[in-house]
Amino acid sequence: MTTDGPPLPDKREWGRFGVSDMVELHAGHQSRVFRARVDNADAAIKLTDARFADATALGTRMEVVEALATSHPSVVAPLHLDGELM
Repeated sequence: MTTDGPPLPDKREWGRFGVSDMVELHAGHQSRVFRARVDNADAAIKLTDARFADATALGTRMEVVEALATSHPSVVAPLHLDGELM
């Protein structure tokens, strides 16, 4: 994978969220995607470079995805980590 895209949190920061066993699947200009375990459950993690993201719009999209996941089995809900949608 390339190292373009947002910088990665350090190991301590990943550990704070219960993230382990990370494997990078894709790296692009504005985001990086990983397969990982979060609190011993399989997860996909997409990091988006904050310089290119509107925090309000991103929060709204996460809330919509969470709502859709309750009624559509093909939609995966975002996780709540440290009280925030991730």
